[in-house]
Amino acid sequence: MEMTKSNIYSDFSDDKLLVFIRKDEQAAFLEIYQRYWARLYKYAYNVIQNQPACEDIIQEIFLDLWNRRKELLISNLQAYLYKSVKFQIFKYLRKNEIEQKHLSLINKIQFVNNTEEYINVEELEQLLDKSISQLPEKCREIFYMSRFEQKSYQEIAQKLNISTQTVKNQVSKALKFIRASINSFIIILYILLNS
Repeated sequence: MEMTKSNIYSDFSDDKLLVFIRKDEQAAFLEIYQRYWARLYKYAYNVIQNQPACEDIIQEIFLDLWNRRKELLISNLQAYLYKSVKFQIFKYLRKNEIEQKHLSLINKIQFVNNTEEYINVEELEQLLDKSISQLPEKCREIFYMSRFEQKSYQEIAQKLNISTQTVKNQVSKALKFIRASINSFIIILYILLNS
């Protein structure tokens, strides 16, 4: 499948892009790919933390989307893509017999699926950015290098001249704080929406 420039499609909604790809518009497909690849990769990486496996999962999802473009009935492209990633992660974890604690992480993916009808991804990213910005400076720096630059604990420890255990502790501390911040927000939102 040869890709062409997709800038003419950048202003179209996901629904319109789906109509175009059903008509074999490769540039529309490229726009979807560029729009979602990084977000889906980050989503998968946060669970399995294996770069080649995440790349394979995301490529497989987009390949399947292109190959089945004429038969798929997708009402919400973003939700469809995230559910596809969740399914592929689950397959990966089962196939590789990851420890039980990692299998429990798959349940945390439900967080996005349960809340996406109330909160869009941009709002979640803003909430995440706000939580990260409230971390102590050194903790924030270590967390950013670990999660967004995909550096190993050992690489971070060497770069900052600290122990690997200190890096692990700081990442753990950041994750606890961020989860607590986001969960508190979701609970408040749930109460407001259901009152």
